[in-house]
Order: sequence, then structure tokens, then C-alpha cells
Amino acid sequence: MNGLVVNPAVGFFISDKASIDINFSYVTFSDLKLGNVNSYYKSYAVIPTLRNYFVNKEKLRVFAELGFGIGTIKYFAKKGEFINVQHTNLSGGMAIFHIGIGGNYFFNEKFGIEFIIPFISSKNITSYYNIELYTGVGPTFGILYILK
Repeated sequence: MNGLVVNPAVGFFISDKASIDINFSYVTFSDLKLGNVNSYYKSYAVIPTLRNYFVNKEKLRVFAELGFGIGTIKYFAKKGEFINVQHTNLSGGMAIFHIGIGGNYFFNEKFGIEFIIPFISSKNITSYYNIELYTGVGPTFGILYILK
């Protein structure tokens, strides 16, 4: 499968051991077949997340997080292909739940890396068919920059 996932986030510490983050997500995947039609989809989501840091050292932080958000997904037929009923049935609004564990490692006071192992469940909530879109683990690696 070919695709792209972009997941920027901003967070605010509400205490020394807890933060509230807002994750923004854009996902696109191509090389899909829907009813023998070459297809792709685009998805957008916003997921507020609560993090609890149970290791909170100068260089290393380890946390557990819980989030629930909403989004949208739209399926398209590739150029030259005809849309079928599955494109409509699968497109719609999404509910996204995730729970995970992760860590940050800081190289200096402002710059670091992050690794998260979340369990993600996303469901189409506007389709008559109430379709499970994705359920599983989605490891994430990223960079951090602290604005102070």
C-alpha cells in the first residue's frame, strides 16, 4: 500500500506530570480496490489526548496517553475509473479512540525525539453500515520542540 501519514501535535503541561495534547491527522492511501475499482482515500482528524508522565527526568520522559477524537474520511475512484456504491458507503465521519504508551528523549532543553506505541480504533460513525475502519497498533516516531 502506498500512502502518507502526517500527525502534528501541540501540547500544554497542566502539571509536572500531565499534559493535554491536540493531535491533527492527515492520512492518504492509494492502491486500494473497492469493487474492482482502483481507488484511494483521504482522511482528516482532530484527537484531544491526555498524557500522564510516570517517568519525568531531565532527558527522559515516559508516559501513558488516552485520546478520543473525530474526523472524516472520503474514498475516491482513481482517474478514469467509475465510482461505485462502496465509495459512498465507506466515506463519512469517523470516531477515533487511542490508548498508548511512549517516551521522549531530549538532546537539550528544547529538542528531542518521541516514540509512541498506541492502540488505535477508528470507526465510520455516519455510515449505515457502521464500518470499522482500522483497529490495531500504529507505532509513531517523531521530533519534539518545546516553545518556552
